[in-house]
Amino acid sequence: MSDSVKDLSGSETILNFMSTYKATGIFSTIAVVIVGTIVTMVVQSSSATMAMTMALAVSGLIDFYTAAALILGENIGTTITANIAAIGSTIEARRTARVHFLFNTFGVIWILIVFKNLFIPFIDWLTPGNPFSPDIAERSRVIADHMAAFHSGFNIINTLLFIPFVKYLAKAAELLVPGEDKTSDTHLMYITTNVVSIPSININQARLEIERMAEIVNRMFDKMTGVLFNPDKKLGKEIEEIQTLENQVDLLEREISNFLVKVSRDTLSKNQSNEITSMLHKVNELESIGDQCESIMKLLRRKCDMELTFSENGKKEIFETAGKVKEFLDLITPHITSTTTNIMPKAEVIENRIDELKKELRKSHIRRLNEDKCDVDSGILFIDMVSSFEKIGDHAYNIAETISGIRIF
Repeated sequence: MSDSVKDLSGSETILNFMSTYKATGIFSTIAVVIVGTIVTMVVQSSSATMAMTMALAVSGLIDFYTAAALILGENIGTTITANIAAIGSTIEARRTARVHFLFNTFGVIWILIVFKNLFIPFIDWLTPGNPFSPDIAERSRVIADHMAAFHSGFNIINTLLFIPFVKYLAKAAELLVPGEDKTSDTHLMYITTNVVSIPSININQARLEIERMAEIVNRMFDKMTGVLFNPDKKLGKEIEEIQTLENQVDLLEREISNFLVKVSRDTLSKNQSNEITSMLHKVNELESIGDQCESIMKLLRRKCDMELTFSENGKKEIFETAGKVKEFLDLITPHITSTTTNIMPKAEVIENRIDELKKELRKSHIRRLNEDKCDVDSGILFIDMVSSFEKIGDHAYNIAETISGIRIF
């Protein structure tokens, strides 16, 4: 829409239309506000309409009152274009657009009440020069500054006045856009349904989704280790929750990857292309970590169903391994979307300790079997669990390399 009407910006027809109306009384002022709103909607740019308004004012074709009223209309008009852009988007996006409209519209209403008696005199007092001077040269010299001050003053004061009423604006937006938000953890929250024409926006949306995916994976791990550390806990609810989280991770991995593949077909810089490739790698590794959490949970369920137990030393060893893996996840999660943060020194230390633990645990496990301190079924389950934890460490290490910029694709 903007492309199709860009030639209208500054057209003689629109300038003549804008200069036809004068803000002399309350009703004529409202008419000028409507003119400013309509022109902004047509031109699809409040900055372009503002530029035309300034051109008219500086040339002396409109006075300061009329210019200020046009500015108020432009503030409403720009919210209408935002509402058009929100059509077909999420409920939150449409409600945000409605709040934008309500905020500026109510702001214009209260400004109109004090327009000539208080607000214009205040701006005139605040800004040097006389925009009402009979000297055309003097008026033309200062009117642009007054218009800029009026525009800034309107938005700043309006913001300060409406801060206490944010909740009420949100409630009003909910009434204007009824319905429940159907966005759940199983669906994309930040990525829009379509790839937009600005790659940086697409990439930032993907970053937010990957951060969210990493948080879900961490929740899976915490729930799983919660069962590991409390073996007497009933598993029904925990297993169901972990399965739900695993389904969310699988879906996010698929949808984020599909989105990134679409974005990669656009014209990208080298850095953007590299980041997209690294993000594809990260979501794949995160999904693999989720798979291993689910695998460990299944092992814990088998342990419970078969009434198997670990020796005290076995418990300490598996708890230490789980703790080291958690330390790894805590290291990579805050930097999950970075490709330039060097976390490898810490990652190397944790990875080496996890590898050492795996070797030590296998040796001690074999020794317990030989000493008849552990039965075969418990031993097999123990080794499988250690292997799954070690695999989570490997996936976390791969992500750490990507975060540190070592793994280039």
